[in-house]
Amino acid sequence: MTHALRHDGSLADPELAGFRDLERVGALTRVSERELVRVLQVVAVCQPVLLGDPRKRASRHVGELHLRELDHLRLAAEPCASATVAAATGERRHDGGDRGNRFDPQRSADVTLVLVTGGCGFVGSHVVDELVAGGADVRVLDLLHPLSHERAPEYLNPEAEYVFGDIRDPELVAQCVDGVESVSHQAAMVGLGSDFGDVVDYVGHNDLGTATLLRELARRPAPARLVLASSMVVYGEGRYRCEEHGLVRPEPRKQERLEAGAFEPTCSLCSRSLAPEAVPEDARIDPRNVYAATKAQQEQLCAAFARETGAAVTALRYHNVYGPRMPRDTPYAGVASIFRSALEGGRAPQVFEDGRQLRDFVHVRDVAAANVLALGAPATGAFNVASGEPHSVGDLASDLAAAIGGAAPETTGDYRLGDVRHVFASTERAAAELGFRAKVSFAEGVRELATAPLR
Repeated sequence: MTHALRHDGSLADPELAGFRDLERVGALTRVSERELVRVLQVVAVCQPVLLGDPRKRASRHVGELHLRELDHLRLAAEPCASATVAAATGERRHDGGDRGNRFDPQRSADVTLVLVTGGCGFVGSHVVDELVAGGADVRVLDLLHPLSHERAPEYLNPEAEYVFGDIRDPELVAQCVDGVESVSHQAAMVGLGSDFGDVVDYVGHNDLGTATLLRELARRPAPARLVLASSMVVYGEGRYRCEEHGLVRPEPRKQERLEAGAFEPTCSLCSRSLAPEAVPEDARIDPRNVYAATKAQQEQLCAAFARETGAAVTALRYHNVYGPRMPRDTPYAGVASIFRSALEGGRAPQVFEDGRQLRDFVHVRDVAAANVLALGAPATGAFNVASGEPHSVGDLASDLAAAIGGAAPETTGDYRLGDVRHVFASTERAAAELGFRAKVSFAEGVRELATAPLR
């Protein structure tokens, strides 16, 4: 089978004429143009196997493809219904080691096949590592969204199967859920984004993507265990107590008070100052920005799925996750990454408000451990995933600057209307029902973050 390459970069064969931008695809896959053309020649034949049952994939004659050092294939196919058609194939290498097919056609019934959506991302990749270390077979579905990834990350676990595509593609999702016993749903756009113009993308990736996954899971003959990556942002403001009126729910902070530097919420009944407390899972949800609204909707969709199908569903409400593989300084990154990026660039971290806003910073390895516990536990419902030790945003900036030896933080007084003042977690339910307790201390985690590789 031969195919000519036209001068404009497209392939002469009409079946492959839709593939464009070979230079970009070559950069993503890190293979030569000649080798890439060979991949395109065989992709139509291999795609059903690459994206299907791993037991069928194990019988494929990889040697016939003659590919070398191909970490993944991501094709920008404009006229195709799916935005990407991609898979790991051939004699692949990962950090110098063999990255061959790990799936046995006679896979033992006591080995769990777990689908991890968003398994190339910050949290998802650590979940994959934990699952593989525990002996599970792992399939990953990830879009490799350009806001998060310039290319396939170097840290991908060589023992997992990777499918690169969009979770909103029902046919692809149907293939990915085939044969899985449980799902760790990490795929999402995160952070506050650039502005309200991001709303469609957030709703599309987070809510439509979740709905697509749930529909395909509901069509299976037996329900799969589902663990959802949710977030503490669903709470909105944290939990507060008034000296006179007890527990109260503060109103959203008003812009005129923020501009005057009055950052602390007050009691809506007497205007007294409020004392923040740890938030339990039974607190009312009150999302106050677009990202928070999509995470709340994810939880509600998953709860409806559980009621309709009888599937066991757990929502893990992550608090402020930090650690190795965080995305670098973007509107979609966490505050720890933003501070780290500033310090690396020789700049002082810019701390909003007065720096005294309280958060619970939980290390990514602890978050991954919580996911593995949830996948194996009978407990359902929502659980806080947190360290149980609140620290101020200013403390994070100062401790990280000291660990790096960088410029002292600058408290700016700036604010974002979508931000809340204090949110930190009660960890009692997660400890009692999941057996989860964070192990990485704040001091240890910040020291590691000072030199940890970011994405």
